[in-house]
Amino acid sequence: MNDAPFSRRFAALFLDLIIVASLLCGIVYLLEYYSIFSITVRFSRGESTAYLQVYVFYICFYFIYELLSTLLLRATPGKILANIETEFPGELFIARSILRSFLKTLTIALAPIGIPVSLIFGLSQSSGVVHDAICKSQVTNETRCPRLFGILIFALSVSCFIVFYLHFQVYFFDFRSLKMPTLY
Repeated sequence: MNDAPFSRRFAALFLDLIIVASLLCGIVYLLEYYSIFSITVRFSRGESTAYLQVYVFYICFYFIYELLSTLLLRATPGKILANIETEFPGELFIARSILRSFLKTLTIALAPIGIPVSLIFGLSQSSGVVHDAICKSQVTNETRCPRLFGILIFALSVSCFIVFYLHFQVYFFDFRSLKMPTLY
């Protein structure tokens, strides 16, 4: 088993953050469309409670995303696209997956503190970052899941973001309001 280099792990994390944010945009769109939960207008106005709600919603959704994809595929779609996978040698796969997902989500939630600490720990240890060392897991250079699955999830998340943007563009940033020279 080869440990995956940090460049691939960082690329996978970056792709996962984009995928989760885009899927979350799709969920928020559906919740607002069916009048279940309305937050977009309050968020665009700059209400601090709306910021906190979106942050908590994002962190909870990231935990579910990380946990389900690790349990079902042993890799998140970002890891699949980066061609890496999480290995859990030994027993207690489910318990260690839950703990690893929780610790990784905590690292993401406390990003200004958690990510530098994880990088420093990962560069000084041979076992990877903090959540890998605690859970005795390894991120390897190869994945058993087909890359097409990762591409499909990424395409789904991009389409969710496009639908969200087309519906709520007036609240955030409308490109039509820019003073740009046009042909018309």
